Amino acid sequence: MSFALAIAGGCSQQSEPKKDYRTAAQYFKEEQVNTVTPHGRIRTETVTERDGRIEYQTDNGMKWAVRYTKRADGTYHYQNPERTDK
Repeated sequence: MSFALAIAGGCSQQSEPKKDYRTAAQYFKEEQVNTVTPHGRIRTETVTERDGRIEYQTDNGMKWAVRYTKRADGTYHYQNPERTDK
C-alpha cells in the first residue's frame, strides 16, 4: 500500500511553468521578428526600450512606440502602438 501511495503522489506533482527572463526589448525583438504591420515589417535592429515603452521603426521608415506590462510568467503584454514621428 505504501508503494501505491508513493506512485500516486509522484504523479500528481506538477512542475512550475518555466519563467521567461528576457528583457522587454529582447522579448519584443525575438517574438516580433516576423511581424508585418499595416505599415510594414518591424525592423528589429531599431528596437529600444525607454520609459516603459518599446520604440521601433517599420521598414517604411515610420517610428512607433508601444507601452507594455510584464506578466507573472515573465512574458509581456503590449498595448496599441502609437506613431511617434508625426
